[in-house]
Amino acid sequence: MSKVNNWLTRISLGTKLTLSLLVVLLVFLILSTVLLVSSTQSFTKEVGDERILDAIEIIQNSLTSIQDQIRNDINFLVSDVSFFQAVGRRDVDGLNAIIDRTGLAQGFYNIDIVDGDGSHLLNPERNDDIDQRRFLERLTDQTSVTVEIEEIAGQTAISISGAARVVSATGNILGAIQISRQIDDEFLQLLVSGQSRVSAALLYNGEFIAQNTQSRVNNASLANVDLEEAAISQPPSDATVIVGQINLADNTPYSAAFVPISADSGLSSARLLILADLFELYNFQSQLQTTTIGGFVLLIVAIVGLIYFLLYQSALKPIDRLRALAQDMTSGQYTKRIPVYAHDELGQLSITFNEMADAIQQREVSLQAARERAETADQVKSTFLASMSQELRTPLNAIINFQQIRCKGRSRPRQRGAGGNAV
Repeated sequence: MSKVNNWLTRISLGTKLTLSLLVVLLVFLILSTVLLVSSTQSFTKEVGDERILDAIEIIQNSLTSIQDQIRNDINFLVSDVSFFQAVGRRDVDGLNAIIDRTGLAQGFYNIDIVDGDGSHLLNPERNDDIDQRRFLERLTDQTSVTVEIEEIAGQTAISISGAARVVSATGNILGAIQISRQIDDEFLQLLVSGQSRVSAALLYNGEFIAQNTQSRVNNASLANVDLEEAAISQPPSDATVIVGQINLADNTPYSAAFVPISADSGLSSARLLILADLFELYNFQSQLQTTTIGGFVLLIVAIVGLIYFLLYQSALKPIDRLRALAQDMTSGQYTKRIPVYAHDELGQLSITFNEMADAIQQREVSLQAARERAETADQVKSTFLASMSQELRTPLNAIINFQQIRCKGRSRPRQRGAGGNAV
């Protein structure tokens, strides 16, 4: 701490002010960046949630529409007199002609028709696979749509199937018809058609069965996706589970949700994983953050430069003038004054400094006059002493000489004359 204080005492005021401004503006930049990132993330989450909810609504409507179409096609066929007559006669060629006439494509639907004995009319190779008699007994008078899960050639196949009894005009059960649509890659592509940034995958027992053909997500990405364990393992419910934002293997951000596949018989154990691509939104967010932060940095640099210029003109420059004038006064130049351009604190300080300079100059003039008077008095004293010394020297010399002669006379012995008298 003492080293910091020593360092602060050695740097100039301008440097201290600049550093203080930089610290304040950097704190402002950091807070603004945090606020910007938080706001953009919140905005991205809201947009991602709206996008995935829109995709879910469209896909659920498509599923409902496909189920209704299957139900309508079945109802149309079983109500056709020529159709139930062909079923009663076990006329396979007639059934094929009727199906071709109705426009039901064999490549799109899987159509299976059984007679009253449970034998397959269109697919006789399936007669040994399942007990169609029990299938007939399960059916009701109403057309039902279910989600069928079966193993075909060792692969799990999931289909949306509709089935109904084929009843004659007199009420005799002649057989049954089943129309199914397998949920495969083409089916999922149909569900997400028109949504270029939405992908769909079929999930069953924690494994991905199919995905739409034009999906940007590859199988490796789906296999390595870090989904919420609870969302995969929990039993199906009638509620859509929105996982939130996830990143796939290529670090592409997606908004994910699980959608249950429901039918007349209720929910199935298969679910759809819906992925809404947020790559474009994240790019926009990154560009916005980069542009905003860059603009903040340029703005901070401009503000620091402007504030430093204003501080230099209004504070640092007058302080430098005061320091220069103080140095000039130290060297004996008392005539210089600081020009006053403002009446703020520094202007008042300049006026006070000029008044102090005036007082010092007047005191210096007074001291100079006193010194001159003292020198003059000294010269007068010296002249007086010199004159008095000359005037006093002559009589003093006579006195000194007389004194010397007198002292000599006292010290000489007297001569005695005749008669003994001293001469």
